[in-house]
Amino acid sequence: MNNKALFKKMLRKTALYFAKNNRFLKCLIKEMIYESQKRSNDSSAVVLIKDLNKQLADEQARKLRPINRAMPVHLTLETTLNCNLRCIMCQNHRNEEERRRINAINSVMPLELFERVIEDASPELREVCLTVSGEPLMSPNLSKIIDILKNHSIKLELITNFTLMNDGLMEKMIKILSNLQVSFDGASKNTFEKIRRGSNFETVIKNIKRFNDARRQLKETESPKLFFDIVLMRSNIEELPGIIELAKELEVDNVNCSHVIIFERALEGESLFRHKALANEFILKARQKANQLGVLFNMPEPFQIGLINSKLKLTKREAVSAEPRFCDFLWKKSYIGFNGDVTPCCVQKRPVMGNIYQQSLEGIWNGEMYREMRRRLNSPEPFECCKYCYIYPQNPGNGDDAGNG
Repeated sequence: MNNKALFKKMLRKTALYFAKNNRFLKCLIKEMIYESQKRSNDSSAVVLIKDLNKQLADEQARKLRPINRAMPVHLTLETTLNCNLRCIMCQNHRNEEERRRINAINSVMPLELFERVIEDASPELREVCLTVSGEPLMSPNLSKIIDILKNHSIKLELITNFTLMNDGLMEKMIKILSNLQVSFDGASKNTFEKIRRGSNFETVIKNIKRFNDARRQLKETESPKLFFDIVLMRSNIEELPGIIELAKELEVDNVNCSHVIIFERALEGESLFRHKALANEFILKARQKANQLGVLFNMPEPFQIGLINSKLKLTKREAVSAEPRFCDFLWKKSYIGFNGDVTPCCVQKRPVMGNIYQQSLEGIWNGEMYREMRRRLNSPEPFECCKYCYIYPQNPGNGDDAGNG
């Protein structure tokens, strides 16, 4: 790069950085980028803004700023609550009554709302996840959604049961995918289909192989990652080492595990808090298998057996970690429901921060509710949903009660 080109790049980068403090300049730059995108496929300016916003978000998070000068890096958009399966641990789709309720309220995000959010959040937005409460491949207008993301240089994160993929959709989606997270809860057909009711084990395996074939056609720097997401419970804990073996065979980049969340009495027997010794045995075996095969494996810590629950009870002040912590969701991510409600995450009892039909995302992002939640995160009185958050725990698990989170 010659000196003139380098100077222009530095000048543009400086201008974009200082525009962060000036809403008028930021809007002007957005308009300029939008116009240039219509005339050219060169998205270098868009990528630069996304990178600068990511750097700023990291800085704001480290400094625990209540007023966040960065815009969200990642959005989860609840494009649909509908799902083709009835997984035994799913609160939304476990029974027909709940499925009928979801269908009755037309729980689908209108395409106009999706476009509005993307326009409001771009060009800073880097990645979008399509729903975590339903099956994203059932989203209406999915083809148009992919086009919108592509036009704004936004990557797609997909958390899916992966039963509905086809060659046409794979070809269209593969180039904007950042990662594919397949919900995978058994190493055998019997266990897998018992937990994920309505699924087909062979179909999911076939689709994963199809995905691997497709990503091999891309450059390594453009190739999306493949994850397994496992909900650990009594029904599948003994198959965890087998899932690790399957992950190796299917070229999975990372295996992520979390404990089942118990929301009704009928599921209490599935909680591994009732089967701690068994859980520890197979978590250890799975860890050894992962080390042996070179599979990246993220899992909860083994249970501490024999501790007296009363010794783990903490006061509100003691429950706050001595080490300051930040939450990705409060400084970098946000969650928008099919009806336009903006919430900080998908954790139970989370507050509604505002609604896109009534305010801009930028206005909600630094509204009083978000500021207060960021301020109180490391205080003795965090918001209720933050106190016992299973993603960012402030205190050690408190015995059997933790299974009812």
